[in-house]
Amino acid sequence: MKRVKVRMTVEYEIEVPASWDKHMIEFHRNEGSWCSSNAISELERAFDSGDGCMCNAAEFEYIGGDSDPYLDEG
Repeated sequence: MKRVKVRMTVEYEIEVPASWDKHMIEFHRNEGSWCSSNAISELERAFDSGDGCMCNAAEFEYIGGDSDPYLDEG
């Protein structure tokens, strides 16, 4: 086994004030006081209905950063 870095991109809906534009939404999420850890509970709510599967909403990309092997798989 080794450790690698991946990027996960997820698309889901949230509710924001009707007056907010793209800039306000991105500022609130990226530079404001909103904590990104809140996204975990948002994701749980967004995908809790139905089968809870995120496969159609998530995509993964290999970024790199391979570690040295740390577990012998042989």
